[in-house]
Amino acid sequence: MKTRHLTIPFLLLLLSVFLIGGMQNQAAAAPARQGTNLLSNSGFEQPYVNGVAENWSPWHIETEKTSEGCESGYHYRPKWNMETGGSNVADGVASQYIGNNWDTWSGGVFQTVDVTPGVTYRFTFSAKGRTTSEPSPAPSDTSINMNIRAGIDPNGSGLWNDGDVVWGTSGSPHDAWQQFSVEATAAGDKMTVFTSANLGVPNVNQCLQFLDTWFDSAELVAASPPPSNTPPPAPPAAPAPVDTPTPLPSPTVVAAATTEPAQPTVEPTADQESSPEQEATSGGTICVNAFHDVNANGVHDAGEGYMADVTFTVANQTTIVGSAISEGSESPKCFYNLETGSYQVAQQVPAQLQMTSDANTAVGTTAETTVNVGFGSRVRGAPVTDVLPDDSAAIAEPEESGTEEVGAAPSESGGTICVNAFHDENANGIIDPSEGYMAGVTLFVADEEVVVGQAVSEGSDAPQCFGGLESGSYEVSQQVSDRLEMTTAENAMVALSDGKSLQVEFGSRLQQEDTGSPSEEGSNESEGANAQSGEGAEDGGLAPMGLIGLAVIVAGVILLGVLIFFLLRR
Repeated sequence: MKTRHLTIPFLLLLLSVFLIGGMQNQAAAAPARQGTNLLSNSGFEQPYVNGVAENWSPWHIETEKTSEGCESGYHYRPKWNMETGGSNVADGVASQYIGNNWDTWSGGVFQTVDVTPGVTYRFTFSAKGRTTSEPSPAPSDTSINMNIRAGIDPNGSGLWNDGDVVWGTSGSPHDAWQQFSVEATAAGDKMTVFTSANLGVPNVNQCLQFLDTWFDSAELVAASPPPSNTPPPAPPAAPAPVDTPTPLPSPTVVAAATTEPAQPTVEPTADQESSPEQEATSGGTICVNAFHDVNANGVHDAGEGYMADVTFTVANQTTIVGSAISEGSESPKCFYNLETGSYQVAQQVPAQLQMTSDANTAVGTTAETTVNVGFGSRVRGAPVTDVLPDDSAAIAEPEESGTEEVGAAPSESGGTICVNAFHDENANGIIDPSEGYMAGVTLFVADEEVVVGQAVSEGSDAPQCFGGLESGSYEVSQQVSDRLEMTTAENAMVALSDGKSLQVEFGSRLQQEDTGSPSEEGSNESEGANAQSGEGAEDGGLAPMGLIGLAVIVAGVILLGVLIFFLLRR
């Protein structure tokens, strides 16, 4: 009997080992994630500068509106912003919003990365759109063509209109996330990927109040191994871009009161006083330079210098007519003898820099005229609110955003923070020309220890200012009544220096019906998606539910063994 008693526990032990080993083998057999994602900040997470996620740059097309209606298929400049609202985020805590109100647009974001020549890469991202003139939670108008698609430039030029760009299949993901993908073979050691949407469709009226899109979960991975000893293949022929625009979802903005992405400064001049001595020419001239935008406001303020190692490219509708690299001086790079017409001027910055103005802009030139273009960039990771020298005021937003400049501080010493609240009727986080100011919003300014100022907005364009503040970091916040809802973040951090003035504006609007429902629904959807994805299984380990099941099986085997052992002893 003694031998029999020892045999049964031994068999039970073997059974436990077999079950555990089987579960581990099953977990190990799960498909591993293929390839390494080469993109930086592939999830479009914070921080955001001028509405664009870090490591990404904005691009867009501007075309003339040739008729009173929308049938000309024109393109206006869209808005970029951070999105943190529920179902409008596919993964993580933020997604990249791009959209417009009433006017059709075309654009996206791009990123240039290092790759291996001759290797085929696959670029994939998730996108979602909402196009309607009805407030949330009304569904998107599915008749609107969003034309969202993925693009790859195998040469890594950073130009959306480069003839080598390979575009994937377009689609319109109304009210639901959808993946978009494209493949191309690297022609060199750089590759540029583009997200794209285009809502300006000729002969179709697509002008709705909300033309919104969101982008998330981007990935660039090798789809084939590198060649052994064969030279890199020539770049593939690019299919003609499909000019079918796509609408965007209305943003639920939770962002500090910041600016729209700044446009490069374009200054037409009648002579060449601000440019190097012009060569004898009968054509037009485009001069380009890069400035060090330490406060990231997209404007070349007094006291800001120039940036070196920025690559400039000038292209017409068919070809690149010239390129140059900035020297970090006030002398621009000029392109002469240009035929009369429209040109695309672009910048490409090295990895240690981040753009604070658009990556490209369209300009027109005529014979014997000069156009000066200034692009802004800053050192990546440096404080956005660096101290500005001289007596110039630090401007929180460019003039085009609707925020007024704040003059010199009223007090002889210290800095000034001015705060105001605007009526953000369309909830896009920006004060539009048709929107006024909001009364009854309580505004606070606090340092690291105490509240140094408090006021209530008056509903006018005159801000509430707090002067005589010492240099340092301050938290500016708003508090709204129960009848209002915030459309920008509740607070913002600013850095103040002696003798400077900053202005921050917060957005809010009257409470809307069913407020919060989309976010709650989105939160549930996100939680469900995370539960189904079984995070951890990709790494070859066991998901949490797998560990619980394993523990239950082992405990059951042990209890069964103990029970059999005592029964046999009776």
